[in-house]
Amino acid sequence: MTFPAGLKPVVDADFARQLERELVAALKLSSINVEAELLKERELRIMQLAAISTASIQNTESSVAERIGPGHDYSSGAYQDTCRAVDREMQHRKDRDQWRECAKELAESVVSNNSSLAIAAYARFNELSKGGDKKQSAK
Repeated sequence: MTFPAGLKPVVDADFARQLERELVAALKLSSINVEAELLKERELRIMQLAAISTASIQNTESSVAERIGPGHDYSSGAYQDTCRAVDREMQHRKDRDQWRECAKELAESVVSNNSSLAIAAYARFNELSKGGDKKQSAK
């Protein structure tokens, strides 16, 4: 490298080579740190996906109690959405079972020609139609 007349290099060649070696070492160390962070982030995302997968099959009252909370590292928006969808599925199953029981009561009242049973079944039908059991189960 040549310099204009009258100007001398500020650093000598040995210092420049040492500085270059230190910069290369710092970049390698930085690269290792970035790689470690990426691996950690990858593991976190894998565990979040595993949590979502687990939540999607936790559709019983006992398994709902085992869910992780919103502040947990493996919780995410998608996890919470999955939990809400499973909760809706469980409520639909409960509603279906209640409607089936009501239909069974109505059928039995017709077959047995029992007016008091028919009145009770009809009252139950009206309660279900108005969402009466949903309010009670939410308590």
